Parts: sequence; structure tokens; C-alpha cells
Amino acid sequence: MATRETILAALLAAVQATGYFVSTGRRARDPAAIGPAQSPACFLVCSGETFKRPSPNLPAIRTLRVAAFLYNDVGANANAVPESALNAAVEALEAALAPDRPNGYCTLGGLVTAAYLNGEEHRAPAEMTGKALAVVPIDVLMP
Repeated sequence: MATRETILAALLAAVQATGYFVSTGRRARDPAAIGPAQSPACFLVCSGETFKRPSPNLPAIRTLRVAAFLYNDVGANANAVPESALNAAVEALEAALAPDRPNGYCTLGGLVTAAYLNGEEHRAPAEMTGKALAVVPIDVLMP
């Protein structure tokens, strides 16, 4: 069975494999420190875990909750739209979680049952500063 650290490392590797993000990691950074040269950025932070036991005789269904912090700084270009940068970053994150098995699930190479976007995304497009932030929830269903 894969460990939580192995799973989170595989999730980060999937994000990096998109080739879209300039900066990535498993520790969030101060958005003010992410400039145009470090953008777009994606930082994955495990925000918790849920355990559901359908019966005392069955193993728990374990789900890692991961928050993907997406940062983008479009700089001083008045024609660049921070919201557009966020849309592209979310699409890159969706591409990282594309199905890798015939069952239609992203399994991170067979490490997990499924990894998928789930829940409400929160955005701060920051039209005045050009710095955009989105927090996108990812669930990772562990075997």
C-alpha cells in the first residue's frame, strides 16, 4: 500500500508533468512573493483526511483532502486579464488529473483509487494588482 507521502509526491509530479507551472511545491508561499517570473505557480497542501467506515467489519474509506493554491501574476500589462490566467491554471490542474485508467479515473499510476477535483473553488482575481489566486480542492481516494 502506498503511503500518504508517496501519494502526495505522485500528485505533485502529475502537476509538474503538465509543464504549465513555473513554480510548484508542497508548501504554500506568500502570494506577494510570487512575481511574473515565478508564475504560474501551484502549491499543494494536504488540508486533512476523512475516514468513513461503512461497517465495523469493513476497512475505512480514506480520503486525503488537498488544497491546490494557484498563483499567477500577470504583471503591469494593463491588457493582461488575471481571471484568464486563473482559468488556464485550473485547466492545467484538470489536465494533471486526467484519467489514466480505462475506468475513467486518475489513479496516479495505480497508487490511489481516484484523484479528482471536488468541492468549491475560491478565487481572488485581483484585477487592480494583477496578482491572481485560486484555491482548488482535490480529493484523493486512498485504496
